Amino acid sequence: MKILFLLIVVCSIELSVKCQEISALMQMVNAEKSFAGYARSTGITEAFLKYFDDSARVFEQGKILNGKEVWKERKTDSMELRWYPEFAEVAASGDFGYTTGPTEFRLKKGSDKADHKGYFNSIWKKDKNGEWKVVIDMGTPSPQSEYDESKVEYADKESVIKNPEKQNKERNEEVKKVEENFIANYDGGKGYNKFGSAHTRYYRPGSKVFKGSFPVNDSLRYQYKNAGVGMAPSGDLGYTYGYIDVSGKTGNYLRVWKKDADVWRIVLDVATY
Repeated sequence: MKILFLLIVVCSIELSVKCQEISALMQMVNAEKSFAGYARSTGITEAFLKYFDDSARVFEQGKILNGKEVWKERKTDSMELRWYPEFAEVAASGDFGYTTGPTEFRLKKGSDKADHKGYFNSIWKKDKNGEWKVVIDMGTPSPQSEYDESKVEYADKESVIKNPEKQNKERNEEVKKVEENFIANYDGGKGYNKFGSAHTRYYRPGSKVFKGSFPVNDSLRYQYKNAGVGMAPSGDLGYTYGYIDVSGKTGNYLRVWKKDADVWRIVLDVATY
């Protein structure tokens, strides 16, 4: 009887943790949906200023800029921007995650055909008031993106949290070392065989999102230089971003890392140039 009672208690605790994580995931997804809805109902510029954190970073023509400073200068009253979270994943801490999905931009509101298409990739964190805010935002242009809000896939995962007592600096150093190791062993794309997985999502300009194996023959000769990192308090999800040189052309990159059974794997890999 005692054993049965213990099993019930353990299962109840596991279910409770699981429900909290799913709830956090949907909170973040709903924040993304509200962000997109606000852009359509109130205005694109207003939406970005509302949902961006003060420290948010955006990427333009190889530069890393403050998101709010960039968006407050943009005039978008006659324009329309649509997007929705096609994929999302949240850290075990429930206050950190990422979203990605297709975008459609119209120079004139209500136009039947999109003038530009692509993908968005955003890192979300809860601020000191418990509100979800975007801290990293990177877009990838691609005429091959497919806008269909019925197609969604949200990661429903369990994470084993180890060393949660680590300070922010220690956690950031951990993911920074992983990133530096990947860059050092990139070897024309072969590094993805070691650090990627069957679930990795890759976004490249002009291409449709592809998952799994990265083409080993990297004819574009990517060269990465890290410029910043971030990590969830739970230590299971982190991101890195920086500069990329693609056969002499400068751009930026964003990577999301996930710790699975003590091994760091890339789950999102984005480049824009």
